[in-house]
Amino acid sequence: MIFPFHPDDPLHASAMDFILTGAEIAEDTPEYLILRKGLIHYGLGRADLSETFRKSLMALCMDEEASKIMADDGCFDGVMPCWQYVFPENHIELPHPEGFDVRPLTLDDVPFLVREYHHPSATPRQMTERVEEGMLGVCHEGNLVGFVGTHAEGSIGLLEVLPDYRRKGLAKYLMSAMVDDLLKKGRIPYAHVKLGNEASMRLQEHIGMVRAATHVTWLCKNEEYRKANLI
Repeated sequence: MIFPFHPDDPLHASAMDFILTGAEIAEDTPEYLILRKGLIHYGLGRADLSETFRKSLMALCMDEEASKIMADDGCFDGVMPCWQYVFPENHIELPHPEGFDVRPLTLDDVPFLVREYHHPSATPRQMTERVEEGMLGVCHEGNLVGFVGTHAEGSIGLLEVLPDYRRKGLAKYLMSAMVDDLLKKGRIPYAHVKLGNEASMRLQEHIGMVRAATHVTWLCKNEEYRKANLI
């Protein structure tokens, strides 16, 4: 690899996980590294110099300067800066909450996910893909009351706890259980938190996540990406 890649750096950790889950190297130069899996591109370094990256529909840029240049140029209409949190390998799962059980989700749970995950991505197709990738649910008296999974690029997310069961530590427990599950699979658990989301930042830090020194930026051509994923 030509680009100076540091997989132990929290900033580069998500790219390493992207490679572990099948991403290919699209471009590799001294100034930037572009990874690709499906419609998603990862760019390290001066990704703004890459036409391949600029033409992508959904992209994660790890360099603040490159992200700002492309945002100012209007290359993408969706721009979301995030903090990147990475879980250390010595993660210890939180104690099991009394009266609750955690189980892997199945395709039978997809209708529940579509109904309860309040996000535009909560379509039957997308939720089916996420369950097949591996999601966990927390149950009370046999009823599903919360869940967590990973997004298409690999970051932990899709976290939801039903209103009547919040403030019981279930969100922290679900996140911790997902970290443990990914570590057992040889993955690098990480998450992205939108700048300004203090509650989510506290959640990541409470379970021992390490924040990268600089933020990353999700860039999207919203309408084109939506059409490419049309159900």
